[in-house]
Amino acid sequence: MNMEITKQTRILLVLSLLGMGLVLLTRFVRPNLVDPLSWVGFAFGVMPNFGAGLGLPGVLATVVHGYEKSQGREISPAKMIIIATFISEAGLFGWEFLQYFFWKLPVDLFDLAATFLGGAITLGLGLWKAENRE
Repeated sequence: MNMEITKQTRILLVLSLLGMGLVLLTRFVRPNLVDPLSWVGFAFGVMPNFGAGLGLPGVLATVVHGYEKSQGREISPAKMIIIATFISEAGLFGWEFLQYFFWKLPVDLFDLAATFLGGAITLGLGLWKAENRE
């Protein structure tokens, strides 16, 4: 069985692990912060959104790729990362607004910006590696 891992797949894997690592780091460190510097508090406030924006498109691209292979279809790597990033970003933005409507939590524009930035980085690197395939 020949399993060739492309550069794009490696980049998406690294970004997914990095993103989920940032979310976990925030989960374990933020509750233990005692009177942090303002920039540290801010960084740990937006880090979960940045990590999710960075990591979820790679995870979803893997799922989309597996599904399309199981159906005997072929989708271009560029289209796959665009679809995965769009769906991930829509879901993450939707979650931010659901929190407002159901739990009356404020919509944090910095969280939305961090989510967008993470998704933009993943999209940019994913498309760059998709175009520069070996």
